[in-house]
Amino acid sequence: MWQAENEFLHRRSNSIADFLLARANVEAQAGAKLVTFGEFNFPVRKQYEADLTRQGIGLAQRRGIYIALPLAVFNIGHKPSLEDKLVMIEPSGQIKWKYLKTELPPGLEVAILAPSSGLLPVTETPFGRLGAAIAFDMDFPGFLLQAGRRHADSVVVPENEYPEIDPMHSRMALYRAVENGFNLLSHASQSLSLDCDYQGRIYGLMDHYHATDRVLVAQ
Repeated sequence: MWQAENEFLHRRSNSIADFLLARANVEAQAGAKLVTFGEFNFPVRKQYEADLTRQGIGLAQRRGIYIALPLAVFNIGHKPSLEDKLVMIEPSGQIKWKYLKTELPPGLEVAILAPSSGLLPVTETPFGRLGAAIAFDMDFPGFLLQAGRRHADSVVVPENEYPEIDPMHSRMALYRAVENGFNLLSHASQSLSLDCDYQGRIYGLMDHYHATDRVLVAQ
């Protein structure tokens, strides 16, 4: 019984990854230089994490793009049992960081999510210093000061929300961008995705509940 369920979950994970990476490939062919997705968009069992990451590496190398890959890594039978992880892959295929969400909402996530180092990652790219945070991190002005102090030019933020707080978190994230002087690319499943600059000027919006094609493209 358990083996059959494990095989089903693995097939389902592969199907999701194939679909999303195919969409990313389309945008890369159209000229995208940085691609990301929503929080938890890539569910995967721990033993298959490396295989999934290699798929992202292959796409980054083929198309010469940066990929911020948000993983939900299930480590069933262990405590903590889930990693809310963002993997940044360079065009060379090198993994620049594997960041775990730091600020956790009270309740279930505190109980099951693996702890973070608490250090927001920042790396040099041809288009400036690129940083990252995940979802609830953006609610904490003091924590996001790290991005400003490390001179991040742009910050990628995957989120996964729900209708009752749409689009509150997206607006809060915009404030963090203005406070710390970075451009923001936030992909929010089940909420409002946005791209804005360090002065809060909007360059792209995508509403999960009204978009016919849930792809946000911004220059």
